[in-house]
Amino acid sequence: SQISTVGPQAMGQVCHAITHNDKDVQASWGKADTEKHNPSFKEKFTRNDENMEDHDINSEYESEEGEAATKITVKIEKARGLRNADWMPGAGKSDPYCIVKYQEKEIHRTQTINDNCDPVWNDTFPFEDYVLGEPLEFCVYDDDGPLKPPDFLGHAIVDYEVFKGTGFNGDIQLQDAGKGILAYLHLHIKLSDEIHFVDGPPPEFVAEIGSSDKLLGLKLDTQDGETAYITEIEEKGACQDYNDKVDHEGRRGAHMHHIRKGDFIVRVNNTQGNSHDILEELKQETKLEMHLKRAMEITVRVKRKNQPLGLHFRDPVGYSLLVTKVDDNSVVGRWNRGEYTEKDRAGEEKAVKKMYKVGHVTEVDPSLQIQKGDRIIAVGGLAAKAGDLHRRINSSDDVIAFTFVRPVKGKEPPEPEPPEPEPPEPEP
Repeated sequence: SQISTVGPQAMGQVCHAITHNDKDVQASWGKADTEKHNPSFKEKFTRNDENMEDHDINSEYESEEGEAATKITVKIEKARGLRNADWMPGAGKSDPYCIVKYQEKEIHRTQTINDNCDPVWNDTFPFEDYVLGEPLEFCVYDDDGPLKPPDFLGHAIVDYEVFKGTGFNGDIQLQDAGKGILAYLHLHIKLSDEIHFVDGPPPEFVAEIGSSDKLLGLKLDTQDGETAYITEIEEKGACQDYNDKVDHEGRRGAHMHHIRKGDFIVRVNNTQGNSHDILEELKQETKLEMHLKRAMEITVRVKRKNQPLGLHFRDPVGYSLLVTKVDDNSVVGRWNRGEYTEKDRAGEEKAVKKMYKVGHVTEVDPSLQIQKGDRIIAVGGLAAKAGDLHRRINSSDDVIAFTFVRPVKGKEPPEPEPPEPEPPEPEP
């Protein structure tokens, strides 16, 4: 099947396919993800049992949320892709600053970076009165001086679940950043018992999951025929237990990394290259060695200009659109060839800069192309069901932005070293 559940229950099709940070990894939060991961305090830390009253849930890996204040350290490194609120001719660009709120009160404010839609603050501050379990809110504004109220450029709510354990290092997508705007804030957060900020996630890793009475608790999309794309991680499965163990190990488990939604399973034990075989291996084996790759995220922003986009898809299933073909004589085809241009602030036509993101690292790659097997997980920065994504693509909007994902490129194996010459035979 194209959409499969490897877990306690088959709960229908996949949900929330847009990638987001899970613990120590890079995130792009859609609005639905933000709401899902920021329920009320009571909903987050209590549960209902048929035979029990409401009670706190405490695993062996969790602290007692809400008990007492502790110290956290936050670093607001930078933002990228902010809306230009100073769009009038000669006005320059936005002059952004960031405010951090805790329990709806401001606890920190960065300096203003003038005339820059990709500001770098590198602003680190401690907060001594943090209560475990509470979210943090980050709001970005354009400073228009003392005589005019600031322009709002977006905000992000970061739940405690994102940085508990070893901490967080990555991008958070800003919500309400403007129509068609994909803006991100890069943050580092650590708790008091961590000496250093956590490193960013590796592009690929191996997770070993031993025998367990529990099922994996994964929802998988196998449309591409080669990998298993993780679309959801169930709360009561073996994979969530593995993630909890990563939290518990902390620095001692530096070789371990969280499995997260948006990862691609490319091999299970010795099985690879076929989605069906990978799925069967996950279902049948109790001891698993899973080779996972993070998502390589590509954002393409184009103007239609009454021309065909040139994208073909499989029938819409789940929460992503699988590309089956890209027409050469189309808007995306021209983007692939590096022929797509946009006007800069001086009115000159220039080729767009092609970039991709893995974790919190953004790279420029002029050879980048959208290709068969890529998945569209968001249109205009918003995740939705595949059918709704398709309708948004076919809308009348002239400017449209896509978020594509594919497995990160693997490292090329090193060239084998030539054998050492054999020593000469001794003379008689």
